[in-house]
Parts: sequence; C-alpha cells; structure tokens
Amino acid sequence: MPSACSSPEAKLLHVYTLTPFKYKVVASAQACFIQSQIKQTIKKSPFIVIVGLAKNFILHFKANFLYLNLIIEKRNYMAVDSGISVFLAQSGSEQLAVRSELARVLMSAGMLVIPEQQEFNESAKPELVQSVSEANCSVHILFPQYAPVLSDGISAAKFQYQAARKQLDQNPTFRMIVWLPLSTNIINVDNEQLAFITEVRNNIAKNMIFTNAASAIQLVDDIRSLMEIKEEREYNLNHTDIFLVSNELDESEAKEIIDMLADIVPVENMNIIQDSDTDYSELCKQQIFKSKLAVIYFKETADWALPFAQQVWKKIGGATSHTPILLIGDEDPETNMNKIFKAPKVVSLIVSGQLIPLEIKVQYDKIIEAK
Repeated sequence: MPSACSSPEAKLLHVYTLTPFKYKVVASAQACFIQSQIKQTIKKSPFIVIVGLAKNFILHFKANFLYLNLIIEKRNYMAVDSGISVFLAQSGSEQLAVRSELARVLMSAGMLVIPEQQEFNESAKPELVQSVSEANCSVHILFPQYAPVLSDGISAAKFQYQAARKQLDQNPTFRMIVWLPLSTNIINVDNEQLAFITEVRNNIAKNMIFTNAASAIQLVDDIRSLMEIKEEREYNLNHTDIFLVSNELDESEAKEIIDMLADIVPVENMNIIQDSDTDYSELCKQQIFKSKLAVIYFKETADWALPFAQQVWKKIGGATSHTPILLIGDEDPETNMNKIFKAPKVVSLIVSGQLIPLEIKVQYDKIIEAK
C-alpha cells in the first residue's frame, strides 16, 4: 500500500463520521492525488467508498491512509448531506480568505455551496442569477471595500444582493442572510460601501436576517437553525399590549411588577419553569407576535435571561421583527450590571428594582407614540 506523499499537492484532510447530532473527527492523513498512484492503489487495496449526496464527493480510504479522487479539489470536507443549497456571494481577490473560510465551514456542515468559483467575474452575471434561483438561501458578506465594481458602477456585492432580493420576493421559502463580520471595521469602510451597508440595514425584509455573528462557525449554526423545518404546535394565546417573561426563581418580584402594570395596560405573563417539557422559545415567539412589547425580566437569573433573550430574538426574526424586546434587569445584585444584549429592536436596561415598572411603561409609551 502506498504511503502518504510529500508532494506540493498533498493536503491535510479530515474524515467525518455521523453521530446522532454532530460530526466527529475520527482520522486524518496526508492525501496524494497523483493519477498513477490512484490507479495503483485501486488495483492493490480494498476500498471503502462513501458517496455524499447533493454533489458532495467520493471518498476512498483504508486504515490511516486516505486517498481521494481528483474531484477532491472541489470538495475538501466530507459531511452528511443536509439538503441545504447555499448561494454564497462571490467576492474580490482581497476578500477571498473570509469567503473561503465560510465556504469550508458550510460544506463541513453538509451544505452545498454555489457557485464553486469564489472570485467575482462580471462576464458570469447570468450564471450567478441562475445560481441564486437554484439555492435554498443566500449568504452575503459585507466587507469594508465597495470593490469589485461592475462596468455600470454598481458593486459586485450589491448586484448579487439585489438578485437575491428578487428571489426573496418571488419564493416564500427562500431565505437571505447578510453577515457583517467583526473584521469589517465601520471606521475604515469605503464611503460607498458604508452607504450600501446602511441601505441593507434599513431595508430588512421578511425571511431576511442581518447578523454580526462573531465567527463563521456561529454563522453556520444560525443558518442551520434558520433553515430547519419543524412541525410547530399552535398555542391558543391572547392578543396583549405587554408580554412579560421571567424565570421561576424571580417569580415573586415579577408578580409585583405585573400587578403594578396590569392596572394601566393589558399584560400577559409567562413564568419559565426549570426542567419543563414546554417549548418556551416557540411559545414566546407566538405570544410576541400577538404583543406590542415583549419584556424579559431578571433579578437572580441573569445567566438564564441573556441567552434566552438572544434565542428568542433570533426566533422572531431578529431585526425584521415587528415587536421590540425589552431586556430589563434589577441592579441588585451588582453582577447584573454588565448583562446587556445589544441588537436591533432590543432595548437592554439595568435599573433599580423600584423603577422597573416605570421603565417598562416608558418603553411601551414610546412604541405607542411611534405608531
């Protein structure tokens, strides 16, 4: 059996096996794809052949030696097919590193990434529009540079964004994800690009998400959740003005707040019970859609409230939600002081416990006045 070669073409690759809910790295080895060695190895060795779905790739391996068909140049990671096809907008040459990393993570999560060509080519505009129409969703990275620019003056990023917006309007199952990574420092952004970013922020549509995810891995996890199709239970809920959510550990304080508010404005309350089988995030989503203001309150449960607020915010559509969220905490204990969640359509406050009902009413009045 041939050994791993040391030629320039050799690459370190990972073999993944499926566990119930994740992929686990089980082996790695140098891969050579010199045609003659491929032929010799096929003749001498029994191979296990794993065929990925949705145009993934064919993988051959034996023991610690891993051999790949030349098609590996198109797919460097094997993952179980998720059935999700992602249009990942092409970029300019100086932006390829970020796009390549995101493409790698998407493919390792079992998603088909199109187009395979990473760098933008103006002559391939019709093919790009066709690729958008064939995808389940599109991902657009906002870089500091406005370039590359087409002959008509529009940027490549904006052209692809507009093509995806048309698909979004025509296909109710299509999703758009716009990513402003941490590497895009707004201070150093081109003026034209800054205007484009502002335009995108101000025109978030249904089934479209604008995100500042900290990494490609986090972004892909968000995409997976967004595209996941679940059979949702329909809860029998009432329309209300204020929907207040709290943890059972803060139940007595939350009840006092509700009693004070209920005298002047309709309030629905949900008390999160630990270890309950209830799908609280789904229940919250449906109630928030029937409310004018959602309030997540905490005193002793900050470690629960912050991630719960982030989860609910994503579930109701993030910046596209019609109902704002108020995350409000008691300044006692002092450890609550830095428990802040910054996001569009979210107000995050830490105040004296005595002022919390008043602050909720102030935020509610702002919403009513704005309508």
